[in-house]
Amino acid sequence: MAPRYDYFRIEVDGKALWLGATDSLAEAHKLIGQQPFDTPCQYCIMDQHEGTKYFVPSSGPKAN
Repeated sequence: MAPRYDYFRIEVDGKALWLGATDSLAEAHKLIGQQPFDTPCQYCIMDQHEGTKYFVPSSGPKAN
């Protein structure tokens, strides 16, 4: 079975750069937290089963 959550970095131009996939929302937040924050940016976690998107600023997790 494919992982449930994909996570992306939202680039300055609005394009999404796919970073990976995992089976849990908590693991996606953890993996985003391990990304280097060279510039302020936003990340997005997408639940492939429900279509829900969670937006995470580079300063820390925040679900929308």
